[in-house]
Amino acid sequence: HSSTAMSSFFAPLFLLLFFLCVGFIGCKPSSSCPSGQFLLKNQCVLCHPTCSECDGQELFDCTTCGVYEDGQERFLHQGRCRTHCPRGFYPDRGHYDCQPCIANCELCTDGNLCAKCQEHYKLQNGVCQPALCDIGQMPDPNTGECINCEMGCKTCSTDPEMCSSCVQGYFL
Repeated sequence: HSSTAMSSFFAPLFLLLFFLCVGFIGCKPSSSCPSGQFLLKNQCVLCHPTCSECDGQELFDCTTCGVYEDGQERFLHQGRCRTHCPRGFYPDRGHYDCQPCIANCELCTDGNLCAKCQEHYKLQNGVCQPALCDIGQMPDPNTGECINCEMGCKTCSTDPEMCSSCVQGYFL
């Protein structure tokens, strides 16, 4: 008799706890959606095909990226899985995301050394320094290093052969 009395006592208590849980707390199943899917109106929906994991089905809802079936690597930048990182960023293969280059760097392969500096900066030992070229020089648009202007030029801005001003004894 004691087992029947026990079960009749716990059954209403269990039901009460169950309804409290469902009604007030909004219990969800502990297992969330599989990788590559997200929860929408209590259903698992596929992410955008470029995402490994996501918060929604749009192109910009990706949360993680990785290597795809075709072997193509994709890297996360601003919620989107990209095949290439934008200028000023490099692909981090450890986390499959785009990490920023060092300060004032436009192109880099890692977070320590720069390959090409932003405009008005020159490359020195893999670091970008303000490009303060001597008179008769200009920063190379590709490397940022100082190159000589054409003979007789005092200043040139975008092209070594296009003088902005001349040294004494020369005229434009």
